[in-house]
Amino acid sequence: MPRALALGASLLLASMLSSLASTSELVGTGFRKTLTMKSGESVRYQIHLEAGEIVQGAADQDGIDVVVNTYDPSGAKIGSVDSPNGTKGPEPFTIRAKTAGDYTVEIKPLDAGYGKVTVHIDALVSKEAYADQLFAKAYPAAPVAELVKAMRTNGPSAFDVFAAKYKGHFPIITPRKDDDKDITFFFKASPKTISMSLQGPAFANFETPMQRLASTDIWYVTVTAPKDAQFVYLFQQESSSPDVADQDPLLPQTEKHPALDPLNPVFGAGRNLLKLPGAPPETYSTKLKDVPQGKVVKESLSSKILKENRAFSVYTPSGWNGTTPANLVLVFDGEAYGAGNGALVPTPTILDNLIAKKKIGPTVVILVNNMGLRNRDLTCYQPFADFLAKELVPWVKKHYAISGDPHRTVVAGSSFGGICSAYAGLKYPNVFGSVLSQSGSYWFYPNWATATLANSQEQSLIKSYFDSKRLPLNIYMEVGILEGDSMVQSNRRMRDILRLKGYPITYREYTDAHDYQTWRESLADGLIALLGKKR
Repeated sequence: MPRALALGASLLLASMLSSLASTSELVGTGFRKTLTMKSGESVRYQIHLEAGEIVQGAADQDGIDVVVNTYDPSGAKIGSVDSPNGTKGPEPFTIRAKTAGDYTVEIKPLDAGYGKVTVHIDALVSKEAYADQLFAKAYPAAPVAELVKAMRTNGPSAFDVFAAKYKGHFPIITPRKDDDKDITFFFKASPKTISMSLQGPAFANFETPMQRLASTDIWYVTVTAPKDAQFVYLFQQESSSPDVADQDPLLPQTEKHPALDPLNPVFGAGRNLLKLPGAPPETYSTKLKDVPQGKVVKESLSSKILKENRAFSVYTPSGWNGTTPANLVLVFDGEAYGAGNGALVPTPTILDNLIAKKKIGPTVVILVNNMGLRNRDLTCYQPFADFLAKELVPWVKKHYAISGDPHRTVVAGSSFGGICSAYAGLKYPNVFGSVLSQSGSYWFYPNWATATLANSQEQSLIKSYFDSKRLPLNIYMEVGILEGDSMVQSNRRMRDILRLKGYPITYREYTDAHDYQTWRESLADGLIALLGKKR
């Protein structure tokens, strides 16, 4: 550097230091002062710190937006704070002294006009307390902060102690100031894990990225849920492929696979289940003592309409004489709504309990298997509706004593099965006089993956109901508020159209997600609403 330039730089630095020193007030911890400031002004305060000391303070804004700059003893800027709180609230600052000397705090208004600023410099903060602050900011969820503190003391092995402490209470639920709850999930992954996510309901955006805890193999995420929520979940784990070193570089270098939560032994619908303390109890979906069990028989029917053989199961209630006309319920996705310990929705058990408690009368249930064709059959497919009305129901009435009142024949399903129920009722109201829709996918329309929104409105089932005359149907609809906007809003729109047309409708919203855990209990609510003895 030329001598003249070096001299100029030295004089400029000396001028800056002189300026800072000449206009700065030397203060100590506990200092507090309220100022009236305007744009173009600035104030500076100096505090002497020994090497390693940490001090914190703030400039509390009242009517004017300020920025807080901090400088080390050499005059170099070491920090600048301008929080997005406008002209009201604190601008907190922290100074960590690397060397002993006088450190400067500068307050500069950013806005035109006048306002008050209260500057305060608080007590010195120990390294340990400051580290705790940083950890609390990095890990705001209390369970994560607790684990971090334990690992700082005892290393990675602290997780095993932590897991033992909370055994039976994972995921960890912590209260909030409002009625919601924070839920923290943990997962101990393999060293090859690259990323993880929580796959759950809509409040967790269906797939929420998890964070690795520092350099450990522990992953975590915290989500907020309503106090009465219940839902199933699992984790999605992405790991480096075992033979990544030998792979062709054009091939995938990672693999994704689902993982259950080993810390939560409670399961539902093939996934981990979490029921918050405020979630409703299961009243009808569990076997009750001294309730006689009905009979389930597997059947099949060769369909001329569909040109295929269709499998289904028939439930008949215990004690039914077989001659008294019974209610009839057709339920889609019979594999999931079937009998046995593996049923996601134990429909036979639900019917046993409802009939034993005299909530509904004797009812025959047809569990219609989807046979891997649900995306075809359950999406407003006319041939499938024809099969139900012209082949399946006549077969049932030929073999069982079924009431001739169409309102005592219920067509029921969930998701796509929900809209199929409404579609069957629309096409054959004199066969299916009652529609039970669980989380019906009323957002659906033909060619939905490629059609425009305008086409969707023209072709949707909602519009079909709007355009048709009022039909002799009783309708039960439900949706979970944790299912996402498209599900909730389309169900509400369908509800509004049905009410506008004058349909007798029972509509309910639950604090639940789009899964069988919800439907296994709410199926009973729908059957009581449509077939209950008090109707």
